[in-house]
Amino acid sequence: MDYHWIRNSQYDLAKLRKTCKGVAVIPLASIESHGPHLPLGNDILALETIVERVIAKEAVAVLPTLSYSGVVEARMLPGAIHIPTDVLVPYVAAICDEAYRNGFDKIVLLHGHGGNYCLHQGFMKKVLEEEKPYAVYSIPVFGDKGPEIKAMCNSETDHACEEETSISLASHPEFVWLKRL
Repeated sequence: MDYHWIRNSQYDLAKLRKTCKGVAVIPLASIESHGPHLPLGNDILALETIVERVIAKEAVAVLPTLSYSGVVEARMLPGAIHIPTDVLVPYVAAICDEAYRNGFDKIVLLHGHGGNYCLHQGFMKKVLEEEKPYAVYSIPVFGDKGPEIKAMCNSETDHACEEETSISLASHPEFVWLKRL
Protein backbone atom coordinates (compact mmCIF):
# COMPACT_ATOMS: atom_id res chain seq x y z
CA MET A 1 0.00 0.00 0.00
CA ASP A 2 1.20 3.49 -0.78
CA TYR A 3 0.86 5.75 2.26
CA HIS A 4 1.12 9.01 0.31
CA TRP A 5 -2.33 10.60 0.25
CA ILE A 6 -2.00 11.97 -3.28
CA ARG A 7 -0.97 8.61 -4.76
CA ASN A 8 -4.26 6.99 -3.74
CA SER A 9 -7.61 7.24 -5.49
CA GLN A 10 -10.88 8.17 -3.86
CA TYR A 11 -11.67 4.44 -3.76
CA ASP A 12 -8.46 3.65 -1.89
CA LEU A 13 -8.89 6.28 0.82
CA ALA A 14 -11.07 4.13 3.10
CA LYS A 15 -8.48 1.34 3.00
CA LEU A 16 -5.68 3.86 3.66
CA ARG A 17 -7.61 5.28 6.63
CA LYS A 18 -8.22 1.79 8.06
CA THR A 19 -4.62 0.66 7.54
CA CYS A 20 -3.31 3.85 9.16
CA LYS A 21 -5.85 3.69 12.00
CA GLY A 22 -6.94 7.25 11.24
CA VAL A 23 -3.45 8.75 11.58
CA ALA A 24 -2.43 11.39 9.05
CA VAL A 25 0.92 13.20 8.96
CA ILE A 26 1.33 16.72 7.62
CA PRO A 27 5.02 17.46 6.96
CA LEU A 28 5.75 21.18 7.47
CA ALA A 29 8.92 22.70 6.06
CA SER A 30 10.14 26.02 4.61
CA ILE A 31 11.89 27.67 1.71
CA GLU A 32 14.74 29.87 2.87
CA SER A 33 18.47 30.43 2.64
CA HIS A 34 20.61 27.79 4.30
CA GLY A 35 23.99 29.36 3.65
CA PRO A 36 26.07 29.06 0.49
CA HIS A 37 26.37 25.28 0.75
CA LEU A 38 22.77 24.08 1.15
CA PRO A 39 19.71 24.49 -1.11
CA LEU A 40 16.78 26.82 -0.46
CA GLY A 41 14.57 23.75 -0.08
CA ASN A 42 16.88 22.08 2.42
CA ASP A 43 14.17 21.64 5.06
CA ILE A 44 11.81 20.10 2.50
CA LEU A 45 14.38 17.64 1.16
CA ALA A 46 15.47 16.50 4.62
CA LEU A 47 11.91 16.22 5.92
CA GLU A 48 10.76 14.14 2.96
CA THR A 49 13.62 11.73 3.61
CA ILE A 50 12.55 11.46 7.24
CA VAL A 51 8.94 10.85 6.17
CA GLU A 52 10.06 7.98 3.92
CA ARG A 53 11.88 6.45 6.88
CA VAL A 54 8.78 6.85 9.06
CA ILE A 55 6.46 5.09 6.61
CA ALA A 56 8.96 2.27 6.23
CA LYS A 57 8.30 1.51 9.91
CA GLU A 58 4.81 2.83 10.62
CA ALA A 59 1.53 2.92 8.70
CA VAL A 60 0.53 6.58 8.52
CA ALA A 61 -1.17 8.53 5.74
CA VAL A 62 1.15 11.27 4.52
CA LEU A 63 -0.29 14.45 3.10
CA PRO A 64 1.88 16.50 0.71
CA THR A 65 4.62 18.50 2.39
CA LEU A 66 3.59 22.04 3.14
CA SER A 67 6.68 23.76 1.77
CA TYR A 68 5.83 27.32 2.77
CA SER A 69 6.13 28.56 6.32
CA GLY A 70 6.94 31.53 8.49
CA VAL A 71 10.54 32.56 7.85
CA VAL A 72 10.42 36.16 8.99
CA GLU A 73 14.02 35.95 10.26
CA ALA A 74 15.27 34.94 6.80
CA ARG A 75 13.32 37.44 4.70
CA MET A 76 16.35 39.66 4.20
CA LEU A 77 18.15 36.88 2.32
CA PRO A 78 17.46 35.90 -1.29
CA GLY A 79 15.15 32.96 -1.87
CA ALA A 80 13.04 33.05 1.29
CA ILE A 81 9.29 32.71 0.93
CA HIS A 82 7.58 33.93 4.09
CA ILE A 83 3.95 33.27 4.90
CA PRO A 84 2.58 35.52 7.67
CA THR A 85 1.27 33.79 10.78
CA ASP A 86 -2.26 35.15 10.28
CA VAL A 87 -2.38 33.34 6.92
CA LEU A 88 -0.39 30.22 7.82
CA VAL A 89 -2.23 29.16 10.99
CA PRO A 90 -5.75 29.18 9.46
CA TYR A 91 -4.40 27.46 6.35
CA VAL A 92 -2.92 24.58 8.38
CA ALA A 93 -6.14 24.45 10.44
CA ALA A 94 -8.14 24.08 7.21
CA ILE A 95 -5.88 21.22 6.10
CA CYS A 96 -6.39 19.49 9.46
CA ASP A 97 -10.16 20.03 9.21
CA GLU A 98 -10.15 18.46 5.74
CA ALA A 99 -8.09 15.48 6.88
CA TYR A 100 -10.66 14.98 9.65
CA ARG A 101 -13.55 15.32 7.20
CA ASN A 102 -11.94 12.48 5.27
CA GLY A 103 -11.94 10.29 8.38
CA PHE A 104 -8.53 10.92 9.91
CA ASP A 105 -8.93 11.83 13.57
CA LYS A 106 -5.27 11.77 14.67
CA ILE A 107 -3.21 14.39 12.88
CA VAL A 108 0.53 14.73 13.29
CA LEU A 109 2.27 17.99 12.41
CA LEU A 110 5.83 16.93 11.60
CA HIS A 111 8.10 19.98 11.56
CA GLY A 112 11.16 20.16 9.36
CA HIS A 113 11.68 23.88 9.99
CA GLY A 114 12.89 25.11 13.35
CA GLY A 115 11.10 28.44 12.95
CA ASN A 116 7.62 26.92 13.04
CA TYR A 117 6.97 28.35 16.49
CA CYS A 118 3.56 29.70 15.52
CA LEU A 119 2.52 26.24 14.38
CA HIS A 120 4.15 24.29 17.16
CA GLN A 121 2.88 26.42 20.03
CA GLY A 122 0.23 28.86 18.83
CA PHE A 123 -1.57 26.41 16.60
CA MET A 124 -1.82 23.84 19.36
CA LYS A 125 -3.49 26.42 21.62
CA LYS A 126 -5.90 27.24 18.80
CA VAL A 127 -6.86 23.56 18.48
CA LEU A 128 -7.62 23.42 22.21
CA GLU A 129 -9.53 26.72 22.24
CA GLU A 130 -11.69 25.67 19.30
CA GLU A 131 -12.24 22.19 20.78
CA LYS A 132 -11.52 20.44 17.50
CA PRO A 133 -13.08 16.97 17.20
CA TYR A 134 -9.70 15.45 16.37
CA ALA A 135 -6.36 15.11 18.10
CA VAL A 136 -3.32 17.03 16.86
CA TYR A 137 0.23 16.05 17.75
CA SER A 138 3.02 18.50 17.02
CA ILE A 139 6.51 17.07 16.69
CA PRO A 140 9.22 19.75 16.53
CA VAL A 141 12.42 19.42 14.56
CA PHE A 142 14.47 16.60 16.12
CA GLY A 143 11.60 15.73 18.46
CA ASP A 144 12.75 15.92 22.06
CA LYS A 145 16.42 15.50 21.05
CA GLY A 146 16.85 19.12 19.87
CA PRO A 147 18.70 20.39 22.97
CA GLU A 148 20.89 17.28 23.06
CA ILE A 149 21.85 17.67 19.40
CA LYS A 150 22.49 21.39 19.79
CA ALA A 151 24.81 20.72 22.73
CA MET A 152 27.01 18.54 20.49
CA CYS A 153 27.50 21.33 17.94
CA ASN A 154 30.13 24.04 17.99
CA SER A 155 27.85 26.60 16.38
CA GLU A 156 26.09 29.54 18.02
CA THR A 157 23.13 28.95 15.72
CA ASP A 158 21.28 25.87 14.57
CA HIS A 159 20.76 27.23 11.09
CA ALA A 160 22.91 25.97 8.20
CA CYS A 161 25.41 24.78 10.79
CA GLU A 162 27.03 21.42 11.30
CA GLU A 163 23.86 19.72 12.54
CA GLU A 164 21.76 20.83 9.58
CA THR A 165 24.61 20.11 7.18
CA SER A 166 25.00 16.61 8.66
CA ILE A 167 21.31 15.89 8.21
CA SER A 168 21.55 17.17 4.64
CA LEU A 169 24.57 14.99 3.92
CA ALA A 170 22.61 11.98 5.19
CA SER A 171 19.38 12.78 3.34
CA HIS A 172 20.41 14.50 0.09
CA PRO A 173 24.19 14.69 -0.33
CA GLU A 174 23.89 15.62 -4.01
CA PHE A 175 22.60 19.05 -2.92
CA VAL A 176 25.34 19.81 -0.37
CA TRP A 177 28.15 21.92 -1.77
CA LEU A 178 30.85 21.83 0.93
CA LYS A 179 33.42 23.49 -1.34
CA ARG A 180 31.40 26.70 -1.01
CA LEU A 181 32.22 26.96 2.70
